[in-house]
Amino acid sequence: AAGCSVTASVTVNPTPVLTGSNFTNPTTCVTSDGTITLRGLVAGQAYTVNYTFGSTPVTLVLTAGVSGSVTITGLAIGTYTNFTVTNLSGCTSAVLAGPVVLVNPAPPTVPVAGSNSPLCDGAELDLTATDATGGVTYSWAGPAGFSSTLQYPLISPVHLNNAGTYTVTASRLGCVSAPATVLVVVHPIPAITKVTATDPTTCQGTNGTMTLEGL
Repeated sequence: AAGCSVTASVTVNPTPVLTGSNFTNPTTCVTSDGTITLRGLVAGQAYTVNYTFGSTPVTLVLTAGVSGSVTITGLAIGTYTNFTVTNLSGCTSAVLAGPVVLVNPAPPTVPVAGSNSPLCDGAELDLTATDATGGVTYSWAGPAGFSSTLQYPLISPVHLNNAGTYTVTASRLGCVSAPATVLVVVHPIPAITKVTATDPTTCQGTNGTMTLEGL
């Protein structure tokens, strides 16, 4: 009707905008403590976060901190893609495609393995391992069920069944190096089974002989 008017209030909710991301890799090779942080959000606001880990979709709810970011924690190594966030009004951001690739720390360098081989049966076998990385632990394996976590293990006395290839790896932060090997040779002790002799042919002769058999 003339002179009448209607007023309506329309609320336009903002669409979240992801402005970028940063990440931290897992701190060891045996833990899943990597993180991914998504930036550009409203501090104190809760968001439904969606992303893909490998080929698996993941959904969780996080609240943005004072810097306007949400941090996804407890992450394993792998590839993370297709990040979106949805606010309480149901507005969803554009996809932040990534990828973000989390990796383990670098393993130690390959140790240098050594020994005092070759040896005679009954001697002491001294094994040695050195590594340029530092702060590592060692794991040895070898013939006759041998194993050790020492850097300089020994076998005393050594026997013929201890001959063969010994393998050692270095570990740091749960990360294991490629193996190094050293070949150990053990010689048997010669055995004399028979001794025969001939006398000199003259009283002052020096042409006597002695024969050792079994060598």
